[in-house]
Amino acid sequence: MMIKALQTFSVAAILLLSFNYCMTAQQYVPSPVEISSEKINVKGKILYVHKVLKGQTLYSVSKAYSVPIDEIIKENPSLKEGLKSGTLIYIPLSGQPQPAAVQTISVDNDISHDAQKQQIIDKKKYKRHIVKWYETIYDIASKYSVSIEAIIDLNGLDRNPTLKKKQILYIPDKNYVISPKDKDVPKPEQQKSQDTAAIFPSSPSDTPLAFSVQTEKYQYPDKRTFKISIVLPFNTRPTTENANINQMDFYSGAILAFKDFQAQTGVRYYKLNIVDLSDYPSIGAMLSSGVLNGSEIIIGPVYEKQISQITGYAKLHRIPIVSPMDPKAEHLVYDNPFFFQFPTPASVTHENIVKKIEATNIENDTTKATTHLYFEKGTENSKLVRNWIDDLSSKNIPFDTLSYGILEGRGIDTIMQAQMSLLYPNKTIVASESEAFVSDVLRNLHLLQSADSIDIEVFGQPRWKNYEILELEYLHLLNTHLSLQYHVDYNTPATKKFVSDYWTYFNAEPSPFAFQGYDIVTYFLSALHEYGREFPAHITSFSKNLLQSEVNFVMVRDGSGFENRATRNIVYQKGWEINPW
Repeated sequence: MMIKALQTFSVAAILLLSFNYCMTAQQYVPSPVEISSEKINVKGKILYVHKVLKGQTLYSVSKAYSVPIDEIIKENPSLKEGLKSGTLIYIPLSGQPQPAAVQTISVDNDISHDAQKQQIIDKKKYKRHIVKWYETIYDIASKYSVSIEAIIDLNGLDRNPTLKKKQILYIPDKNYVISPKDKDVPKPEQQKSQDTAAIFPSSPSDTPLAFSVQTEKYQYPDKRTFKISIVLPFNTRPTTENANINQMDFYSGAILAFKDFQAQTGVRYYKLNIVDLSDYPSIGAMLSSGVLNGSEIIIGPVYEKQISQITGYAKLHRIPIVSPMDPKAEHLVYDNPFFFQFPTPASVTHENIVKKIEATNIENDTTKATTHLYFEKGTENSKLVRNWIDDLSSKNIPFDTLSYGILEGRGIDTIMQAQMSLLYPNKTIVASESEAFVSDVLRNLHLLQSADSIDIEVFGQPRWKNYEILELEYLHLLNTHLSLQYHVDYNTPATKKFVSDYWTYFNAEPSPFAFQGYDIVTYFLSALHEYGREFPAHITSFSKNLLQSEVNFVMVRDGSGFENRATRNIVYQKGWEINPW
């Protein structure tokens, strides 16, 4: 009996193992092998350049290219140790037809001058660069400090190359000699790239520089080129599928600003230096590489933690550095006279609203009117609510408070109504950045306004402008006031031109980050062009019409850097109008 049970168990176990094996085999799907679109000429022999993907084998590669395995190993001796994903291998051509749109990387066979360049160039001795989707030939030439002509010559590119994402380029060294036949390649300023014209023209060494003001703090001990460095975390390593979209939008706006600046001034001795933090293992490694050396100004990085690691370098080398997007970096302004905090602090937007309430109370002789402060239950000790209470108290503005949770049920409008005045306009501050809570408050206020003809003015937070489910009609009917760091008037000619140009170059609608990149590069390039290297000494009085920002830099204390305290203040009014206040 037991033997029979064991036999039954063994059969079941074998069937189970077989089933699991089959399931595992079915779940394993090897990566398909696609014929490469890149080829290289080595010793007169044309070879495919194939990138090995995970799951691919020598057998699957051999079968796809119709080339015996031993011939592939012959071209790639390292394959004796095994096929590794992510590596590049050479595949001999077989009798199959070429794939469409093949990018051939040719090797120059001409003899050049006394150097007697070898007929065959071993490209393994050169650095390899994988093209990122936003890069142009100018970006790459500037990154490696080599000439565009040399890159074109070594890689057999057209004179006006349009690069492709993940295309492999070999970077020439200082000993590389350009073939005589290619010496007539146009200079950078004569070429057009895929997204801007002549972004990286050469800087003349004899350009005279005249300063109207000599200020010891901002004098530089050596002469430097006008190199504008923009440091951004694009996150475009080979392991990353998509770049950080916000940083790419900022970059796109920046290069359009540079293009417009060149067109307006005719100046060709400025140079953009785009630094991708993703190319370096750390901020320290990026600084050690020397990529920022000689910068006239540094814009970025984005985040406070990264900026704080560069400010010491910038201060030591007396290079102005701009914090472009992170409001949390404002504390770095105190100890660096070359630091510029572009985003306006939230404290300034609060101050503007309190001043507005105070001014209208005095103007309308309603100084005794009570301002209503609404916030969500549980947030009474938050920084946002405490700041509003402190701001109102400092100006001796009478106010009451009301907090509730949106899940507590209806009937809160009755409590609101009891607080409202029928004699004065009811100025109401909603101290919340919760879209659900803000929507509920505005709905209740609108009910009071329409049912009881109560005069209500709402004062909100800058973040409201980006909310998606907030009822836009409520903002207009409640005469909502916002003090904003950024606001775009799409009716101005300058904005219309920028939007049109952005569509032309990038086939997309510009985001706030694109506007930000455009504004910052426009402002600081203009300041540098106006005052030269000592522009920080004049920055507090320098103004420039920008697309979405106002600029009013102030020195927060002696020996400090500069903080932007300008805002754009708008009010939503009936008739779907948005006007300044």
